[in-house]
Amino acid sequence: MREKLELMISTIEYDHYRQQRQPKLSVIKVPNTKKLLIILYRDFPWYSGLSDRVLGIARQFIKHGLGVKIIAPIIYGHEKIDLDIEHIRLKRTRIKIKLNKIFSFISWIYFQFRCFIKILKIRREIAFIQFEHYYTFFLAYIVKILFRIPIIADDINLIHIRPLPPLLRKIFYLVERSILLKSTLVVTASPITYAFTKRLFPSTKILYLPNAISYVPIQSDIAKERWLIFIGNLGFEQNIKAVEYIFGIIEKLAEIRQDFRVLIIGSPLENVKEFLGHPLVKRGIIKFLGSVPNRVLNQILNRAIIALLPFFKLPRWGGQMMKTLRLMSHGICIVASPEAIKWIKGAKPYIHYVPINNIDECIEVLNRLLDRNEIALNIGWNARKLVIANHTWERVCADYIRVISTIISKP
Repeated sequence: MREKLELMISTIEYDHYRQQRQPKLSVIKVPNTKKLLIILYRDFPWYSGLSDRVLGIARQFIKHGLGVKIIAPIIYGHEKIDLDIEHIRLKRTRIKIKLNKIFSFISWIYFQFRCFIKILKIRREIAFIQFEHYYTFFLAYIVKILFRIPIIADDINLIHIRPLPPLLRKIFYLVERSILLKSTLVVTASPITYAFTKRLFPSTKILYLPNAISYVPIQSDIAKERWLIFIGNLGFEQNIKAVEYIFGIIEKLAEIRQDFRVLIIGSPLENVKEFLGHPLVKRGIIKFLGSVPNRVLNQILNRAIIALLPFFKLPRWGGQMMKTLRLMSHGICIVASPEAIKWIKGAKPYIHYVPINNIDECIEVLNRLLDRNEIALNIGWNARKLVIANHTWERVCADYIRVISTIISKP
């Protein structure tokens, strides 16, 4: 069974950009004054691929004349943007891990309840509810039952097909089956989830919507310096592990040369506190910037020449596509493990990025790129052209806009 699963996944990975037939949906006529309500389970807008994804989708809807309202929690923070957003503030805790899980569960229940109260007040304005991942499915489904509002499941990634204990796999299967069959439309950025859903639940209306970028910097704003950069939400284990690898890499590279600086952007910093007093930080070679406004982040990315994505043990099911696309759009040379780059259509090694498989390779590559900046600049510009040509929301969101425009049509 495991071998068959691996073979199927490999086939999907090889051919995941094949032409797809869009789901056939019956037209639900509603007044064009109604809005799409998006419910998030994490800070918005913030440092995460999900935040960038929702921002890109929302702006495309607005651009095409469809109203959007967003409800999101505030856990770590948020930025002010020109969207209709209602925030629900949730407290963080630093208590022991077992109690922390209980606290998180209570916060999740509280957030769902507050969302439901807000939905009650605006239910007549809502044409559709788009919920992200699994965390707000039950809330959306209750609203669907009570008020007959169609629901869209976005950012769905099947978990039950992963290597799991039998009981846990069964639980996830039942939850995912409910989501896939009860949602009016399922949207996923995962080609694996798309292919498996088509096989396991053929009646599900599913749309493949890959991640893309919302903002493309003007070429004249880009001026590179000898900055190496890492950006990521430090609430995720993948990113914390990447920071650990970066310190191992830079420790050895700093023995060879010191004509560069490394900037690490993201929070919460308490998750990497063991590195804050490191000698490399004290010497100014590595600097933690924490959270910075999006405007400042874009300025930093315009000046960084190399981005580090040392995800040597990235799981098959996870990815860094959104982050990588954003870095590429700024003309940054990506130095990355193949797993971090594999879902980006058209990305070729040594043309659009530099592949690395371990720390020693990364040190050698960085030393060579810092010796010859023109190589890094050329790779960065090639990557920027690739992203602009294939990976903007205007391009990838066209099918989604078309489907929803058909459903949310004038009477």
